[in-house]
Amino acid sequence: MFQRIVTLTLAAALMLVTVSAVQANEYRGKVVRMDPAAKVVVFDDGKMYRVVPDTVVIYEEKPVKWEAIRPGYSVVIRSG
Repeated sequence: MFQRIVTLTLAAALMLVTVSAVQANEYRGKVVRMDPAAKVVVFDDGKMYRVVPDTVVIYEEKPVKWEAIRPGYSVVIRSG
């Protein structure tokens, strides 16, 4: 019985770590400005993200090219 509880606890902990790792590669925010030359997006909280080939930008629940987003858009950035 004790072994079963320990096994279930470890399995639950592993799932939480996996979910946290996946969410770490996602950011939601409102775009303030963009630097097309540097491929950088700046958000209203001051965070900046460089767009790389595997970056996915979601606007209105649809993937879009990063060049299509504009200041004021609320977007989701996914990388990795």
